[in-house]
Amino acid sequence: MHNRMYQQNKERIVNSFFYLLTEKNYQQITIVDIVNNAGISRRTFYRIFPDKQSILDNYLDEWMKNWINYVSNNRPTSQQKMVKQLFKFWEPFIPELTILVNANLASLILEKYNEIFPKYFIDFHNGAQDNEELALVKLRYLSYFDIGAIWNVFINWIKDPYKISLEDLTSLIQQQF
Repeated sequence: MHNRMYQQNKERIVNSFFYLLTEKNYQQITIVDIVNNAGISRRTFYRIFPDKQSILDNYLDEWMKNWINYVSNNRPTSQQKMVKQLFKFWEPFIPELTILVNANLASLILEKYNEIFPKYFIDFHNGAQDNEELALVKLRYLSYFDIGAIWNVFINWIKDPYKISLEDLTSLIQQQF
Protein backbone atom coordinates (compact mmCIF):
# COMPACT_ATOMS: atom_id res chain seq x y z
CA MET A 1 0.00 0.00 0.00
CA HIS A 2 2.79 2.44 0.94
CA ASN A 3 4.62 1.81 -2.33
CA ARG A 4 1.46 2.41 -4.37
CA MET A 5 0.79 5.70 -2.53
CA TYR A 6 4.40 6.73 -3.08
CA GLN A 7 4.09 6.02 -6.82
CA GLN A 8 0.78 7.89 -7.05
CA ASN A 9 2.23 10.92 -5.29
CA LYS A 10 5.35 10.80 -7.45
CA GLU A 11 3.16 10.71 -10.56
CA ARG A 12 1.09 13.63 -9.25
CA ILE A 13 4.26 15.65 -8.69
CA VAL A 14 5.61 14.89 -12.16
CA ASN A 15 2.27 15.67 -13.80
CA SER A 16 2.01 18.89 -11.81
CA PHE A 17 5.53 19.87 -12.81
CA PHE A 18 4.84 19.27 -16.51
CA TYR A 19 1.56 21.16 -16.31
CA LEU A 20 3.28 24.12 -14.65
CA LEU A 21 5.96 24.10 -17.36
CA THR A 22 3.18 24.90 -19.83
CA GLU A 23 2.13 27.87 -17.69
CA LYS A 24 5.41 29.26 -16.34
CA ASN A 25 9.10 29.50 -16.99
CA TYR A 26 11.09 26.72 -15.28
CA GLN A 27 12.84 29.22 -13.01
CA GLN A 28 9.50 30.67 -11.87
CA ILE A 29 8.06 27.33 -10.75
CA THR A 30 8.28 26.83 -7.00
CA ILE A 31 7.83 23.80 -4.79
CA VAL A 32 4.71 25.48 -3.41
CA ASP A 33 3.32 25.76 -6.96
CA ILE A 34 4.02 22.09 -7.58
CA VAL A 35 2.48 20.79 -4.34
CA ASN A 36 -0.57 23.05 -4.59
CA ASN A 37 -1.22 21.90 -8.13
CA ALA A 38 -0.59 18.26 -7.21
CA GLY A 39 -2.81 18.44 -4.12
CA ILE A 40 -0.14 17.13 -1.76
CA SER A 41 1.82 18.53 1.16
CA ARG A 42 5.35 19.92 1.00
CA ARG A 43 6.35 17.16 3.39
CA THR A 44 5.12 14.54 0.90
CA PHE A 45 7.01 16.29 -1.87
CA TYR A 46 10.28 16.24 0.09
CA ARG A 47 9.85 12.56 0.92
CA ILE A 48 9.94 11.87 -2.81
CA PHE A 49 12.18 14.59 -4.25
CA PRO A 50 14.84 16.75 -2.61
CA ASP A 51 14.20 19.69 -4.97
CA LYS A 52 12.56 20.81 -8.21
CA GLN A 53 15.52 19.84 -10.42
CA SER A 54 15.35 16.26 -9.18
CA ILE A 55 11.86 15.91 -10.70
CA LEU A 56 13.29 16.57 -14.12
CA ASP A 57 16.42 14.50 -13.49
CA ASN A 58 14.35 11.55 -12.30
CA TYR A 59 11.98 11.79 -15.26
CA LEU A 60 14.88 11.87 -17.72
CA ASP A 61 16.72 9.02 -15.95
CA GLU A 62 13.60 6.84 -16.15
CA TRP A 63 13.10 7.85 -19.77
CA MET A 64 16.67 6.83 -20.60
CA LYS A 65 16.25 3.49 -18.82
CA ASN A 66 13.19 2.88 -20.98
CA TRP A 67 15.20 3.79 -24.07
CA ILE A 68 18.00 1.39 -23.10
CA ASN A 69 15.48 -1.41 -22.60
CA TYR A 70 13.78 -0.56 -25.89
CA VAL A 71 17.00 -0.56 -27.86
CA SER A 72 18.26 -3.70 -26.10
CA ASN A 73 15.12 -5.54 -27.15
CA ASN A 74 15.18 -4.15 -30.71
CA ARG A 75 18.80 -4.27 -31.83
CA PRO A 76 19.04 -2.46 -35.16
CA THR A 77 21.11 -3.95 -37.94
CA SER A 78 21.80 -0.69 -39.79
CA GLN A 79 22.03 3.02 -39.07
CA GLN A 80 18.77 3.52 -40.95
CA LYS A 81 17.05 1.13 -38.56
CA MET A 82 18.72 2.85 -35.61
CA VAL A 83 17.24 6.18 -36.76
CA LYS A 84 13.81 4.60 -37.15
CA GLN A 85 14.02 3.14 -33.65
CA LEU A 86 14.94 6.50 -32.14
CA PHE A 87 11.97 8.22 -33.75
CA LYS A 88 9.67 5.31 -32.93
CA PHE A 89 10.76 5.42 -29.29
CA TRP A 90 10.33 9.20 -29.07
CA GLU A 91 6.88 9.24 -30.68
CA PRO A 92 4.75 8.32 -27.61
CA PHE A 93 6.62 10.94 -25.58
CA ILE A 94 5.95 13.82 -27.96
CA PRO A 95 3.57 15.62 -25.53
CA GLU A 96 6.15 15.68 -22.71
CA LEU A 97 9.02 16.39 -25.10
CA THR A 98 7.08 19.28 -26.59
CA ILE A 99 6.67 20.78 -23.12
CA LEU A 100 10.39 20.37 -22.41
CA VAL A 101 11.39 21.81 -25.78
CA ASN A 102 9.05 24.78 -25.36
CA ALA A 103 10.49 25.32 -21.86
CA ASN A 104 14.01 25.45 -23.37
CA LEU A 105 15.02 22.26 -21.55
CA ALA A 106 15.77 20.10 -24.61
CA SER A 107 19.51 20.42 -24.03
CA LEU A 108 19.12 18.42 -20.81
CA ILE A 109 17.77 15.50 -22.82
CA LEU A 110 20.69 15.70 -25.22
CA GLU A 111 23.09 15.70 -22.25
CA LYS A 112 21.47 12.47 -21.02
CA TYR A 113 21.82 10.93 -24.47
CA ASN A 114 25.46 12.03 -24.57
CA GLU A 115 26.00 10.05 -21.37
CA ILE A 116 24.57 6.77 -22.65
CA PHE A 117 24.52 6.86 -26.45
CA PRO A 118 28.29 6.38 -27.02
CA LYS A 119 28.30 2.92 -25.39
CA TYR A 120 25.31 1.88 -27.47
CA PHE A 121 26.86 3.37 -30.61
CA ILE A 122 30.24 1.68 -30.01
CA ASP A 123 28.53 -1.67 -29.44
CA PHE A 124 26.46 -1.10 -32.58
CA HIS A 125 29.66 -0.63 -34.60
CA ASN A 126 31.30 -3.61 -32.88
CA GLY A 127 33.79 -1.21 -31.34
CA ALA A 128 33.61 -3.16 -28.12
CA GLN A 129 35.66 -5.87 -29.84
CA ASP A 130 38.21 -3.31 -31.08
CA ASN A 131 39.96 -2.06 -27.97
CA GLU A 132 42.24 0.31 -29.83
CA GLU A 133 41.88 3.54 -27.84
CA LEU A 134 41.83 5.86 -30.86
CA ALA A 135 39.14 3.82 -32.62
CA LEU A 136 36.94 3.99 -29.51
CA VAL A 137 37.49 7.74 -29.17
CA LYS A 138 36.54 8.26 -32.82
CA LEU A 139 33.38 6.21 -32.40
CA ARG A 140 32.46 8.22 -29.29
CA TYR A 141 32.72 11.48 -31.24
CA LEU A 142 30.75 10.03 -34.14
CA SER A 143 28.04 9.03 -31.65
CA TYR A 144 27.83 12.64 -30.42
CA PHE A 145 27.57 13.80 -34.01
CA ASP A 146 24.79 11.33 -34.87
CA ILE A 147 22.64 11.79 -31.77
CA GLY A 148 23.15 15.55 -31.80
CA ALA A 149 22.10 15.85 -35.43
CA ILE A 150 19.11 13.54 -35.05
CA TRP A 151 17.99 15.23 -31.82
CA ASN A 152 18.34 18.70 -33.36
CA VAL A 153 16.15 17.68 -36.30
CA PHE A 154 13.57 16.12 -33.97
CA ILE A 155 13.28 19.08 -31.58
CA ASN A 156 12.90 21.45 -34.52
CA TRP A 157 10.16 19.20 -35.89
CA ILE A 158 8.46 19.32 -32.46
CA LYS A 159 8.30 23.11 -32.73
CA ASP A 160 6.38 22.85 -36.02
CA PRO A 161 5.18 19.27 -36.64
CA TYR A 162 2.62 20.17 -39.28
CA LYS A 163 5.03 20.84 -42.15
CA ILE A 164 6.11 17.22 -42.49
CA SER A 165 4.84 14.00 -40.94
CA LEU A 166 7.00 12.17 -38.42
CA GLU A 167 7.10 9.22 -40.83
CA ASP A 168 8.39 11.44 -43.65
CA LEU A 169 10.91 13.05 -41.32
CA THR A 170 12.16 9.63 -40.26
CA SER A 171 12.58 8.61 -43.92
CA LEU A 172 14.39 11.85 -44.69
CA ILE A 173 16.91 11.28 -41.89
CA GLN A 174 17.31 7.62 -42.81
CA GLN A 175 18.32 8.70 -46.32
CA GLN A 176 21.20 10.72 -44.84
CA PHE A 177 22.68 7.55 -43.39
